[in-house]
Amino acid sequence: MRTKFFSIRSLPKRFQTFVLTLLTTSLLTTLPSRAKAGGIFSAAQNAMTCIINSAGSGGAGNAIITSLPTVIFTAIGLFLFAYFLGSTFQLVQAVRAGEEVSQLVIPILAAIIGVIIITIFQNVLFGTGGC
Repeated sequence: MRTKFFSIRSLPKRFQTFVLTLLTTSLLTTLPSRAKAGGIFSAAQNAMTCIINSAGSGGAGNAIITSLPTVIFTAIGLFLFAYFLGSTFQLVQAVRAGEEVSQLVIPILAAIIGVIIITIFQNVLFGTGGC
Protein backbone atom coordinates (compact mmCIF):
# COMPACT_ATOMS: atom_id res chain seq x y z
CA MET A 1 0.00 0.00 0.00
CA ARG A 2 1.54 3.26 -1.09
CA THR A 3 0.79 6.40 0.90
CA LYS A 4 -0.26 9.36 -1.20
CA PHE A 5 1.28 12.61 -0.04
CA PHE A 6 -0.45 15.95 -0.13
CA SER A 7 -0.21 17.68 -3.47
CA ILE A 8 -1.01 21.30 -4.14
CA ARG A 9 -2.59 20.18 -7.41
CA SER A 10 -5.37 18.49 -5.45
CA LEU A 11 -6.61 21.90 -4.23
CA PRO A 12 -9.01 24.08 -6.20
CA LYS A 13 -7.37 26.69 -8.42
CA ARG A 14 -8.16 29.66 -6.15
CA PHE A 15 -6.61 27.90 -3.14
CA GLN A 16 -3.53 27.00 -5.18
CA THR A 17 -3.04 30.68 -5.98
CA PHE A 18 -3.54 31.62 -2.33
CA VAL A 19 -1.04 29.04 -1.06
CA LEU A 20 1.60 29.97 -3.63
CA THR A 21 1.12 33.70 -2.93
CA LEU A 22 1.40 33.09 0.81
CA LEU A 23 4.58 31.02 0.45
CA THR A 24 6.19 33.51 -1.94
CA THR A 25 5.36 36.45 0.32
CA SER A 26 6.70 34.62 3.37
CA LEU A 27 9.96 33.79 1.61
CA LEU A 28 10.45 37.29 0.25
CA THR A 29 9.85 38.92 3.64
CA THR A 30 11.98 36.57 5.72
CA LEU A 31 15.00 36.03 3.48
CA PRO A 32 16.37 39.59 3.61
CA SER A 33 16.12 39.75 7.41
CA ARG A 34 19.33 39.48 9.40
CA ALA A 35 20.18 36.18 10.98
CA LYS A 36 20.35 35.90 14.75
CA ALA A 37 23.90 36.28 16.00
CA GLY A 38 24.68 32.84 17.32
CA GLY A 39 23.72 29.26 16.92
CA ILE A 40 22.16 26.53 18.99
CA PHE A 41 24.93 26.49 21.58
CA SER A 42 25.98 30.15 21.41
CA ALA A 43 25.69 30.79 25.16
CA ALA A 44 27.91 27.83 26.02
CA GLN A 45 30.36 28.83 23.29
CA ASN A 46 30.54 32.39 24.67
CA ALA A 47 31.13 31.07 28.19
CA MET A 48 33.88 28.72 27.00
CA THR A 49 35.53 31.53 25.01
CA CYS A 50 35.51 33.77 28.10
CA ILE A 51 37.07 31.02 30.22
CA ILE A 52 39.80 30.36 27.67
CA ASN A 53 40.53 34.05 27.16
CA SER A 54 40.72 34.76 30.88
CA ALA A 55 42.99 31.75 31.42
CA GLY A 56 45.24 32.93 28.58
CA SER A 57 45.98 36.32 30.22
CA GLY A 58 43.52 38.49 28.35
CA GLY A 59 43.28 36.59 25.09
CA ALA A 60 46.96 36.78 24.09
CA GLY A 61 47.27 33.00 23.96
CA ASN A 62 47.68 30.43 21.25
CA ALA A 63 45.41 30.97 18.21
CA ILE A 64 44.47 27.29 18.09
CA ILE A 65 43.41 27.29 21.73
CA THR A 66 41.41 30.51 21.42
CA SER A 67 39.50 29.21 18.37
CA LEU A 68 38.78 25.86 20.06
CA PRO A 69 35.23 26.78 21.24
CA THR A 70 34.20 27.76 17.72
CA VAL A 71 35.58 24.51 16.30
CA ILE A 72 33.96 22.33 18.96
CA PHE A 73 30.50 23.86 18.77
CA THR A 74 30.55 24.06 14.98
CA ALA A 75 31.41 20.35 14.86
CA ILE A 76 28.56 19.56 17.28
CA GLY A 77 26.15 21.54 15.10
CA LEU A 78 27.33 19.77 11.94
CA PHE A 79 27.00 16.34 13.55
CA LEU A 80 23.45 17.16 14.68
CA PHE A 81 22.56 18.40 11.20
CA ALA A 82 24.01 15.26 9.60
CA TYR A 83 22.10 13.05 12.07
CA PHE A 84 18.80 14.80 11.40
CA LEU A 85 19.37 14.73 7.65
CA GLY A 86 20.25 11.01 7.64
CA SER A 87 17.37 10.10 9.92
CA THR A 88 14.91 12.05 7.83
CA PHE A 89 16.20 10.33 4.69
CA GLN A 90 15.70 6.91 6.33
CA LEU A 91 12.22 7.94 7.44
CA VAL A 92 11.20 9.03 3.94
CA GLN A 93 12.56 5.80 2.46
CA ALA A 94 10.60 3.74 5.00
CA VAL A 95 7.39 5.63 4.28
CA ARG A 96 7.85 5.12 0.55
CA ALA A 97 8.42 1.42 1.09
CA GLY A 98 5.29 1.19 3.26
CA GLU A 99 7.16 0.06 6.36
CA GLU A 100 6.36 0.82 9.99
CA VAL A 101 7.97 4.16 10.82
CA SER A 102 7.22 4.52 14.53
CA GLN A 103 10.60 3.03 15.45
CA LEU A 104 12.33 5.57 13.20
CA VAL A 105 10.44 8.59 14.52
CA ILE A 106 11.18 8.02 18.22
CA PRO A 107 14.98 8.64 18.05
CA ILE A 108 14.48 11.77 15.95
CA LEU A 109 11.96 13.18 18.42
CA ALA A 110 14.22 12.26 21.34
CA ALA A 111 17.13 14.10 19.73
CA ILE A 112 15.00 17.18 19.05
CA ILE A 113 13.71 17.23 22.63
CA GLY A 114 17.28 16.74 23.90
CA VAL A 115 18.54 19.71 21.88
CA ILE A 116 15.68 21.85 23.19
CA ILE A 117 16.44 20.86 26.80
CA ILE A 118 20.17 21.49 26.34
CA THR A 119 19.45 24.90 24.83
CA ILE A 120 17.19 25.85 27.74
CA PHE A 121 19.73 24.68 30.35
CA GLN A 122 22.65 26.43 28.69
CA ASN A 123 20.68 29.69 28.51
CA VAL A 124 19.77 29.36 32.18
CA LEU A 125 23.36 28.53 33.19
CA PHE A 126 25.30 30.92 30.97
CA GLY A 127 22.76 33.56 30.01
CA THR A 128 22.86 35.18 26.62
CA GLY A 129 25.53 37.80 27.12
CA GLY A 130 29.28 38.02 27.25
CA CYS A 131 31.78 37.31 30.02
